[in-house]
Amino acid sequence: MESAMRILILNAVLLVLISTGLYADVPEQVQYIRDIYSQTNEEIENGELYRTVIDINADELSYPAVGIYHPVLTLYFGFSEEEPYPDNLRKAVLIVDRSAYHEYSEFLYDGYGRLIFAYLTGQPDYPEMRFYYYLGELVRIVEGSETFSAFSTEQLEYSGTVQRRGEGLVDTFQRLFY
Repeated sequence: MESAMRILILNAVLLVLISTGLYADVPEQVQYIRDIYSQTNEEIENGELYRTVIDINADELSYPAVGIYHPVLTLYFGFSEEEPYPDNLRKAVLIVDRSAYHEYSEFLYDGYGRLIFAYLTGQPDYPEMRFYYYLGELVRIVEGSETFSAFSTEQLEYSGTVQRRGEGLVDTFQRLFY
């Protein structure tokens, strides 16, 4: 449970920094998220996190009026010491192959079920996008090559949709094991 301990330590450091007012700047919040992202990917590569794959329409049969529709959801998680069931979703990757396009999404969580980052690409009406959330609030969007820390109504609405989708994956994860 070394990885769970590292997340708890990072979160404790975060709380100390918040309480001292040193962590109020968006670049530091983004760096904190990037640190968790790097740590989580390292733990995945080292086999420290559990992995569950949900393959929908695994035989890739054609859907009526849709054609190819083949989503694959991969969940990476750990266990806290108190729970006998998985309760620490760290990352979710959703890949959707459709007749018209290929979609790729990543959702990163803080170890307490809160979405802190989402990456989406392949959606026909949107460029590659990154959303950074800090304590449940949107703090940055990277849309293509542009970075935003003040958001249009459309960006806020889309960010809300992305956040709900990411939170829905936490619900999906919990329903798999409870």
